[in-house]
Amino acid sequence: MTTDQEILARLQEIEKRMEKMEAALENISGVLKKVEQNTYFGCYVEGEKLE
Repeated sequence: MTTDQEILARLQEIEKRMEKMEAALENISGVLKKVEQNTYFGCYVEGEKLE
């Protein structure tokens, strides 16, 4: 049988992983926003550069 402490430890590990995933998704979202700002209907606009 799994003890309450083991369950709590697992939940804390899951929470840490979710926080890392959330940060990664925020970074990806930021990159996609930059790409969107530098494109026109999904096509690269000449003269514009990605930062």
